[in-house]
Amino acid sequence: MKENEDKEAMIQALLPKTSGRKTEDDEFLSCSYKNLIFGTLLLLGGLLYLQVANTSSCQYTLSIVAPAYGYQSDTVPQIPAEPSWIKEETEETEEKICTPKDLVGALAINFDMSKVEERYKEMAVENQEYFENGEHLPKDCEVAPKKNIAIIIPFRDMTADLFRTKQFHYFLYYIVPILHRQNNHFAVYLVNQANDGSPFNRAKLLNIGFDVAKDDGFDCFFFHDVDLVPENDKNIYECLDTPRHYSGYIDKFNYKLPYNTIFGGITAFTAEAFEKINGYSNEYWGWGGEDDDLERRTIGGAKYKLVRPSPQITRYKMIKHDHETSNKPNPNRVKLLKAWNKHNQFDGLNSLNYELIERNNEVFYKNITVDLKYEERIPLQELLGNG
Repeated sequence: MKENEDKEAMIQALLPKTSGRKTEDDEFLSCSYKNLIFGTLLLLGGLLYLQVANTSSCQYTLSIVAPAYGYQSDTVPQIPAEPSWIKEETEETEEKICTPKDLVGALAINFDMSKVEERYKEMAVENQEYFENGEHLPKDCEVAPKKNIAIIIPFRDMTADLFRTKQFHYFLYYIVPILHRQNNHFAVYLVNQANDGSPFNRAKLLNIGFDVAKDDGFDCFFFHDVDLVPENDKNIYECLDTPRHYSGYIDKFNYKLPYNTIFGGITAFTAEAFEKINGYSNEYWGWGGEDDDLERRTIGGAKYKLVRPSPQITRYKMIKHDHETSNKPNPNRVKLLKAWNKHNQFDGLNSLNYELIERNNEVFYKNITVDLKYEERIPLQELLGNG
């Protein structure tokens, strides 16, 4: 009671002194001053705004508004030291988009085959915690579209010393830490052609890898030779709407284009772009021609521009090897290439025929073995438009 009397006395002391009979206007004016002073005394600062409304009998009604949330109450709550709405806003912050971390730039690449297994084991110890079912999964961030990357490698090792397998281990030794620092969702698909005596078919293996990886949910596809390793981790692996040729600048060719339309080694496509060109031809059995056919489909057929990333950054070192006797040149490659626009509409993803023999998820890659159905290939005369 005494506290209320003190507040009323303070209000009266601050009000202007008047004499004579109070009119209705005087009462209104008096109430306005009382409302002002009362509101001033009850203003608790900063985060809560006190609305003071008067009535004809000078009663006071308080409405408390929490900014940005519109919360209202007819009572005056006790204000905590840290308003709860600040904490709630912090907890509801959107998950950040994954971006590269700890990139180092140029790398010292060395392919000492006497150390390959030792180095591979070292890489495994340092990186296996970031992989699950053969996929690299970024932590504490959201992967942007077209950065769920499937790296598809066509493969068959018929060498006496398993040299191709050693190449693959060196490829993983370098590419896994690089792409880990680039902080994307990725998986390496090793697509093995069964040793059935048929010629090696790089292009069909790449089509199969696309078919499997797309079903697994990937939206960016790198068609990648096993013997090429990036020399700089700022060479960012990602897909754009336009397909890109990544491996234009290789140490083997003194980092110069062997010819302007070269499209082999490493290319990157979205699913939409790769389906638009109907993928690779399935009918290049043996070495050569399939990558030039892909360039014709992409640039000549679908009218994409030939795009390459920066030559200063996208440099590659090749793991040197002798040409394999088991991968002889394709005797029909020149004829098929000249007739690319006669068979590109029915020879590709829409005619893909294979048998999945085995599939395993290793720690750092997905291992797939397939039968390419060599006996069911499209007749040459039909591909050349003479059938």
